Amino acid sequence: YVIHENHQIIKFSPLAKDVEKYWSILPRSTPSRILCDLFWLKLPWNNFKNSLGRLNILDIGCGVGIYFDRLKRYSGLDLSYTGLDVNNNISNICNQNYSFELINKFNVSLVRKHLKRGVNLIISIYSMEHILNDLEYFRSIHKAQLLEKKKILQIHIFPSAECLFYYFVHGIRQYT
Repeated sequence: YVIHENHQIIKFSPLAKDVEKYWSILPRSTPSRILCDLFWLKLPWNNFKNSLGRLNILDIGCGVGIYFDRLKRYSGLDLSYTGLDVNNNISNICNQNYSFELINKFNVSLVRKHLKRGVNLIISIYSMEHILNDLEYFRSIHKAQLLEKKKILQIHIFPSAECLFYYFVHGIRQYT
């Protein structure tokens, strides 16, 4: 589900024809990741830009930052991107003239620092189950948003309960 600017909830229901239409640009991966990419591809990016201005993305649990190029391609917009991850083996995979940063020591206190830098879109893709205190994380974003007095859009993608059947216990907690 996506919550629109005017707080409308829009159901994301991928159809077989959507997969067929975008198949040539969707990365080959697991069915879950393909649906995730289809979700990002179909978002109303121009509406977000009209509401927030230039999109400055903070990607929590970014891994090696593969979604920077994907989001840039899917949205067709000029984006800035900061990826936060605890992985100590992060390497900068983008050498083009992008605003791109990877930080390998994730801490919830970093959120406010990045909001001060102009972040207006916070995303996470299958990473919340790895954050020890997820509720504190969401509270820190809320508090930082109030202190900075700015619009921030958040999109968090959680693994489905069905993943437990395939991958068993993964991360600190499981969501349904």
